[in-house]
Amino acid sequence: MDAGSALGGGGLISVILAIGAGLKWWIGRKDAQKDPIPKDAAAVALSASAVEVMQAVTSEMRAEMSDLRAEVSALRYADRAKEARLGAAESTIQHHESMFGAALSYIDALLRHIRSGKPWPPAPAPADLRDLIDPSLHD
Repeated sequence: MDAGSALGGGGLISVILAIGAGLKWWIGRKDAQKDPIPKDAAAVALSASAVEVMQAVTSEMRAEMSDLRAEVSALRYADRAKEARLGAAESTIQHHESMFGAALSYIDALLRHIRSGKPWPPAPAPADLRDLIDPSLHD
């Protein structure tokens, strides 16, 4: 018996179909294991998505920086206003200390005048106190 008759007409076709089916299965399996896109295309896609993410992060950071600049500007303005009020308060305190010192000196002079028994009128009020004393009481 020779090989051709042993396999018969239908046997050879069955073997060829079986080998073809096996090759199809093996090629399909290898194709499924491959990357769906080539490495260069994957690198480009990854780079593009990274650029998009970084652009979004940059936009957020710019917005936050703008907000921070506005806050710093507001704080600087508030500090300048506080410094101006503090300067005005210090000036007022110095003026009141000066007036208080002049008033004490004048009261001291009046008391010395009264205790020494000197005749009327006592010393005139200092110029910086004249605006604070009732005008009817001036000399």
